[in-house]
Amino acid sequence: MLATDRKARGKTWRRLFAGRLVTEQKHHLATPGHFLHWLGIDPVAFKQLIEPLGVSCYDHNLVPLKLPSHQIGLADATGSQTLTTDQCHPLLRDAATYATCVQADALPHEWTAEIELLHCQWCRLLESRYRTIRQNFQHARPDLVLLVQGFEPHNAVARAAALELGVEVLALENTSRSDRLLWDRVTGLSGRNASRQTYWKYKGSVCQTTYQNYCFELIDATKRLKSTEHQSPDGVAAKRNTDSLAARKMKQAGERPYVLFLGQVYTDSSQVFGLRQWESPLEVLSELTDWCQANDYGLVLKLHPKEATGTNPVDNRKYDLLTYQKIKADTNLVARLDAVDAVIDYDNQLDTYQLIDQAAAAVTVNSQSGLEAAIRGIPVVVCGDANFGGLGFTFDAPQPDYLPVAMKLALKADSTHEANAAATASSRTDLAQEFTYLFFEKYCRPKTTDGLTSLVGEGLR
Repeated sequence: MLATDRKARGKTWRRLFAGRLVTEQKHHLATPGHFLHWLGIDPVAFKQLIEPLGVSCYDHNLVPLKLPSHQIGLADATGSQTLTTDQCHPLLRDAATYATCVQADALPHEWTAEIELLHCQWCRLLESRYRTIRQNFQHARPDLVLLVQGFEPHNAVARAAALELGVEVLALENTSRSDRLLWDRVTGLSGRNASRQTYWKYKGSVCQTTYQNYCFELIDATKRLKSTEHQSPDGVAAKRNTDSLAARKMKQAGERPYVLFLGQVYTDSSQVFGLRQWESPLEVLSELTDWCQANDYGLVLKLHPKEATGTNPVDNRKYDLLTYQKIKADTNLVARLDAVDAVIDYDNQLDTYQLIDQAAAAVTVNSQSGLEAAIRGIPVVVCGDANFGGLGFTFDAPQPDYLPVAMKLALKADSTHEANAAATASSRTDLAQEFTYLFFEKYCRPKTTDGLTSLVGEGLR
């Protein structure tokens, strides 16, 4: 069921693609080169597949950027060497913000004068590279510019140059399934994509049995379909981690109902630009901890596995448990977490899906694990911009004042209306499962050279 007709679609499209393009003038594709490895796609194999179809390829990111130092002294802030945000090209400002946040391990509300200087240097660096890439595109005249993510600095300057010159863009990124790609051909930002429009387009077109069975199979195959950096221990491996503090505290908590917080990478672009009215995930945790204490719920924090083992995409430093380090540095938050005896799985010792299955509710900024909880029938509170938020199956808290209301609605258990509550919960699960099917099978594309070839062909029409 999970292996749909996409392989056949890819082969069919490749034949159509070849028949349409080979006889016409050659198309020019600017690719992100080695950045395709981020997606698990071999750039050499991709070029070998697409060039016989009438598409010439060249890399727009041959020369790595020389990154600014993140240990700059304020004495270096000379007017001749810096560029203010207002002077930075409008299409580069978010990229400069993102690069600064990642390199400084800090969200915008945490910026110091020194980090502001780093931001200015990023503005200057991106502006300089933008002028070079723009001249490159004016000379090479690509028909389509392929991007990875869109905020990453090398890809961001190519995006800005392409949009400025009116060249079509195609942005790609990984998603929670290791065999699927996110994509966007409008904004050039993979996180600002058409998945919601696809949902509305096809909503109601697939029978309930199809998407329900799909999600049952997806739940069974979750571990197999997760990428390495998103993996958590399965039930067996988690039992071996019984000496971890998180495992001991979970055992001590016994049968007490708990709320599960599903974390994102602290400086992921989805958090830098998707927090809505929250300052940071730590503010979410502070408010959530207070709510749990007032309502006698336990609290479990499942921080993102990538922060335990992964590296950031700007200067390739290890994340080194970034969110956990931020929590430890906030003495007020630590005191609040201690007051509810919170369990913090900061080093990926516990099985995410066992935690989800046993939770009374899940809370997230915008992690796709929230969608995985929703299809399992767990009430989900979304605090940030999530592609699955606001569609009728989540409880949304876009600012601190909304969280108590969202939590109350998510955990409403009025015994006099128990049957109605159960029906409502079933309806939410049904909506979540329909969205999940349409997201992965109608919007996402296979993460293969054939799948990418198909997307490129559509972009060159």
